[in-house]
Amino acid sequence: MLTEQQKAFRKQGLGGSDANIIMSGDADKILRLWKEKRGEIQPEDLSRVLPVRMGSFTEALNVTWFEEETGKTVTRQGDQQISAEFPFMLCTLDGETDA
Repeated sequence: MLTEQQKAFRKQGLGGSDANIIMSGDADKILRLWKEKRGEIQPEDLSRVLPVRMGSFTEALNVTWFEEETGKTVTRQGDQQISAEFPFMLCTLDGETDA
């Protein structure tokens, strides 16, 4: 699950999950996102959503499996990045490889 620091970072702009909500065209979800970003409501608690829980639980396994299968090293896991060109765009990296 996300740390408090990661949650605070996500409030500063729009990330990939936010882009999915915006591109969905679902007016209710977009309005909810807008209210979250303004601090009017708390983000939805996803801790009881099975796919989210499974993803958190298997993150380390996925990286290890990828490294073993490809021979590539995954670095920068969890690094937070802000776009230099569009400072409202941000992300937390799952990881990075050199190729």
